Amino acid sequence: MEIILHENHIPTVDREDAPSARYLDDGPDLLTAENTTVARETHLGRIKTCPMSIRVRGAKGLDVIRAGHRPDLARIRATREAVDTTRWIRRYGDLPIKPPTLEDHRA
Repeated sequence: MEIILHENHIPTVDREDAPSARYLDDGPDLLTAENTTVARETHLGRIKTCPMSIRVRGAKGLDVIRAGHRPDLARIRATREAVDTTRWIRRYGDLPIKPPTLEDHRA
């Protein structure tokens, strides 16, 4: 939750070599990191230097979200597969077979 709430406040810069805005620190993002742990650690580091501070722990206003949110496990699994596939393609260039897309999982 902390990452999602800070996402819009972390400074970015538009780059000609990137399809979307990139973080100012040139560190990896979810799709370019070696693994999810590295991506999370890098992003939490960005939050520490973020100009906006949003307190998540102990924030009673977020209790409604916490109580009402039920994760969609199939969607989480599909997203993880998509992230892993993207990382593999960036590293090795191609896959031996075409993986299912997120749309395939939703159907």
